[in-house]
Amino acid sequence: MGGFSTTLIGLNGPLEPKGREALGEALGTFLLVLLTVGSAANAALSPRLGPQAFGYDALALGSGLGVLVGVLCARPLSEAHLNPAVTLALALRGLFPWGKVFPYLLGQFLGGFLGALGTYLAYREGLLQGVPNASPGPDLLPGGGASPWVGGGPGRLSPQARSTVPMSSNFSRMTIFR
Repeated sequence: MGGFSTTLIGLNGPLEPKGREALGEALGTFLLVLLTVGSAANAALSPRLGPQAFGYDALALGSGLGVLVGVLCARPLSEAHLNPAVTLALALRGLFPWGKVFPYLLGQFLGGFLGALGTYLAYREGLLQGVPNASPGPDLLPGGGASPWVGGGPGRLSPQARSTVPMSSNFSRMTIFR
Protein backbone atom coordinates (compact mmCIF):
# COMPACT_ATOMS: atom_id res chain seq x y z
CA MET A 1 0.00 0.00 0.00
CA GLY A 2 1.33 3.38 -1.00
CA GLY A 3 1.24 6.73 0.72
CA PHE A 4 -1.18 9.58 0.15
CA SER A 5 -1.04 11.02 -3.37
CA THR A 6 -1.85 14.64 -4.12
CA THR A 7 -2.35 14.06 -7.86
CA LEU A 8 -5.88 15.12 -8.67
CA ILE A 9 -7.57 14.09 -11.87
CA GLY A 10 -9.58 16.73 -13.71
CA LEU A 11 -11.77 16.32 -16.78
CA ASN A 12 -8.77 16.34 -19.13
CA GLY A 13 -6.18 14.59 -16.94
CA PRO A 14 -4.21 15.72 -13.88
CA LEU A 15 -4.88 19.23 -12.59
CA GLU A 16 -2.25 21.88 -13.11
CA PRO A 17 -0.44 23.03 -9.94
CA LYS A 18 -2.39 26.33 -9.81
CA GLY A 19 -5.70 24.45 -10.13
CA ARG A 20 -4.64 22.01 -7.42
CA GLU A 21 -3.66 24.86 -5.12
CA ALA A 22 -6.91 26.75 -5.78
CA LEU A 23 -8.85 23.58 -5.03
CA GLY A 24 -6.88 23.09 -1.81
CA GLU A 25 -7.61 26.65 -0.70
CA ALA A 26 -11.29 26.26 -1.59
CA LEU A 27 -11.57 22.98 0.33
CA GLY A 28 -9.71 24.27 3.39
CA THR A 29 -11.60 27.58 3.51
CA PHE A 30 -14.92 25.77 2.99
CA LEU A 31 -14.26 23.52 5.98
CA LEU A 32 -12.94 26.38 8.12
CA VAL A 33 -15.99 28.58 7.48
CA LEU A 34 -18.49 25.72 7.68
CA LEU A 35 -17.20 24.55 11.07
CA THR A 36 -16.52 27.95 12.67
CA VAL A 37 -19.71 29.67 11.50
CA GLY A 38 -21.65 26.46 12.19
CA SER A 39 -20.31 26.49 15.76
CA ALA A 40 -21.39 30.12 16.13
CA ALA A 41 -24.87 29.36 14.77
CA ASN A 42 -25.15 26.42 17.12
CA ALA A 43 -24.18 28.56 20.13
CA ALA A 44 -26.50 31.42 19.12
CA LEU A 45 -29.44 29.12 18.49
CA SER A 46 -28.77 26.79 21.44
CA PRO A 47 -31.85 27.75 23.51
CA ARG A 48 -34.11 26.88 20.59
CA LEU A 49 -32.19 23.76 19.55
CA GLY A 50 -32.92 22.12 22.88
CA PRO A 51 -31.02 21.10 25.98
CA GLN A 52 -28.79 18.74 24.02
CA ALA A 53 -27.36 21.67 22.01
CA PHE A 54 -23.96 23.03 22.88
CA GLY A 55 -23.15 26.56 23.97
CA TYR A 56 -20.19 28.91 23.89
CA ASP A 57 -17.65 26.30 25.00
CA ALA A 58 -18.49 24.32 21.88
CA LEU A 59 -18.12 27.55 19.86
CA ALA A 60 -14.52 27.95 20.99
CA LEU A 61 -13.71 24.29 20.50
CA GLY A 62 -15.52 24.11 17.15
CA SER A 63 -13.71 27.20 15.86
CA GLY A 64 -10.32 25.86 16.87
CA LEU A 65 -11.05 22.49 15.32
CA GLY A 66 -12.42 24.21 12.21
CA VAL A 67 -9.06 25.91 11.67
CA LEU A 68 -7.21 22.64 12.32
CA VAL A 69 -9.37 20.59 9.95
CA GLY A 70 -9.20 23.25 7.23
CA VAL A 71 -5.42 23.44 7.39
CA LEU A 72 -4.96 19.66 7.53
CA CYS A 73 -7.19 19.14 4.48
CA ALA A 74 -5.70 21.98 2.44
CA ARG A 75 -2.04 21.44 3.27
CA PRO A 76 -1.40 18.50 0.92
CA LEU A 77 -2.78 20.57 -1.97
CA SER A 78 -1.66 24.13 -1.23
CA GLU A 79 0.12 26.21 1.38
CA ALA A 80 -3.12 26.42 3.41
CA HIS A 81 -3.35 30.19 3.77
CA LEU A 82 -7.18 29.96 3.99
CA ASN A 83 -7.39 33.73 4.30
CA PRO A 84 -7.03 36.38 1.57
CA ALA A 85 -5.28 38.71 4.03
CA VAL A 86 -2.55 36.12 4.62
CA THR A 87 -2.07 35.57 0.89
CA LEU A 88 -1.88 39.30 0.13
CA ALA A 89 0.41 40.04 3.07
CA LEU A 90 2.84 37.30 2.05
CA ALA A 91 2.80 38.52 -1.57
CA LEU A 92 3.40 42.14 -0.53
CA ARG A 93 6.37 41.05 1.60
CA GLY A 94 7.81 39.09 -1.33
CA LEU A 95 7.34 35.74 0.42
CA PHE A 96 4.70 34.45 -2.01
CA PRO A 97 4.75 34.70 -5.83
CA TRP A 98 2.24 37.13 -7.32
CA GLY A 99 1.42 34.61 -10.06
CA LYS A 100 -0.29 32.40 -7.47
CA VAL A 101 -2.26 35.15 -5.74
CA PHE A 102 -5.31 35.10 -8.03
CA PRO A 103 -5.89 31.32 -7.88
CA TYR A 104 -5.48 31.38 -4.10
CA LEU A 105 -7.90 34.29 -3.69
CA LEU A 106 -10.40 32.67 -6.04
CA GLY A 107 -10.28 29.42 -4.06
CA GLN A 108 -10.58 31.23 -0.74
CA PHE A 109 -13.57 33.33 -1.79
CA LEU A 110 -15.32 30.36 -3.36
CA GLY A 111 -14.66 28.15 -0.33
CA GLY A 112 -15.79 30.86 2.08
CA PHE A 113 -19.01 31.45 0.17
CA LEU A 114 -19.80 27.74 -0.04
CA GLY A 115 -19.01 27.26 3.67
CA ALA A 116 -21.35 30.10 4.62
CA LEU A 117 -24.02 28.72 2.29
CA GLY A 118 -23.67 25.28 3.85
CA THR A 119 -24.06 26.71 7.33
CA TYR A 120 -27.08 28.75 6.28
CA LEU A 121 -28.74 25.69 4.76
CA ALA A 122 -28.00 23.60 7.86
CA TYR A 123 -29.41 26.22 10.27
CA ARG A 124 -31.91 27.91 7.94
CA GLU A 125 -35.03 27.15 9.95
CA GLY A 126 -33.58 28.48 13.20
CA LEU A 127 -32.04 31.54 11.57
CA LEU A 128 -35.30 32.53 9.88
CA GLN A 129 -37.04 32.50 13.27
CA GLY A 130 -34.47 34.92 14.66
CA VAL A 131 -31.48 34.45 16.91
CA PRO A 132 -32.62 34.22 20.54
CA ASN A 133 -29.28 35.30 22.04
CA ALA A 134 -28.97 38.47 19.95
CA SER A 135 -31.60 40.70 21.58
CA PRO A 136 -30.46 43.17 24.25
CA GLY A 137 -31.56 42.25 27.72
CA PRO A 138 -30.50 40.62 30.98
CA ASP A 139 -30.06 37.18 29.40
CA LEU A 140 -27.69 38.36 26.68
CA LEU A 141 -24.46 37.93 28.58
CA PRO A 142 -23.24 34.64 30.09
CA GLY A 143 -24.11 34.41 33.76
CA GLY A 144 -27.22 36.57 33.33
CA GLY A 145 -25.32 39.87 33.31
CA ALA A 146 -27.05 43.01 32.07
CA SER A 147 -26.59 44.18 28.53
CA PRO A 148 -24.53 47.37 28.15
CA TRP A 149 -27.35 48.80 26.01
CA VAL A 150 -30.17 48.35 28.51
CA GLY A 151 -32.20 51.53 28.69
CA GLY A 152 -30.32 53.48 26.07
CA GLY A 153 -29.97 51.54 22.85
CA PRO A 154 -26.73 51.01 20.98
CA GLY A 155 -24.26 53.84 21.53
CA ARG A 156 -25.65 54.74 24.96
CA LEU A 157 -23.99 52.64 27.63
CA SER A 158 -25.52 51.60 30.92
CA PRO A 159 -23.83 52.78 34.17
CA GLN A 160 -22.15 49.36 34.54
CA ALA A 161 -20.64 49.60 31.07
CA ARG A 162 -19.54 53.22 31.58
CA SER A 163 -17.65 52.26 34.73
CA THR A 164 -15.93 49.37 32.91
CA VAL A 165 -14.68 51.34 29.89
CA PRO A 166 -12.14 53.53 31.78
CA MET A 167 -10.73 50.49 33.61
CA SER A 168 -10.26 48.51 30.41
CA SER A 169 -8.69 51.43 28.54
CA ASN A 170 -6.32 52.13 31.46
CA PHE A 171 -5.38 48.44 31.53
CA SER A 172 -4.64 48.44 27.79
CA ARG A 173 -2.50 51.56 28.17
CA MET A 174 -0.52 49.92 30.97
CA THR A 175 0.08 46.69 29.13
CA ILE A 176 0.61 47.89 25.56
CA PHE A 177 2.67 51.03 26.02
CA ARG A 178 5.12 50.00 28.73
